[in-house]
Amino acid sequence: MTDFAPAPAVPAKTNTLAIVSLVTGILGIIMFCISYLLFFTYICVGFLSPAALITGVISLKQIKQSNGAESGKGLAIAGIVTGGLNTLTLCVFGILIILVVMGAVAIPFLDPSAYGITY
Repeated sequence: MTDFAPAPAVPAKTNTLAIVSLVTGILGIIMFCISYLLFFTYICVGFLSPAALITGVISLKQIKQSNGAESGKGLAIAGIVTGGLNTLTLCVFGILIILVVMGAVAIPFLDPSAYGITY
């Protein structure tokens, strides 16, 4: 009787969407950090951040359904966190920009005499 060595375990394949989620999340952060220089990068952040969030959620679902055949749960979670925080920050800054623009537009229409200001 001959003894054979057991076959080596096949490492789990990393889920591609988890990698995409992390990369788009990091790119979103980098683009947001330089967005004050170029308006184009602000638009890119608007697409990259939700993409990181969505691909992260999809990849977590795929990893769970693979029953151990795929890995990358940490990458997917990191992509969800970076994409979520960046999307939240983008929404807050968007609201602030809208409020500032509305305030700047409303200033000429204010009646200073209503506040007791006379010139």
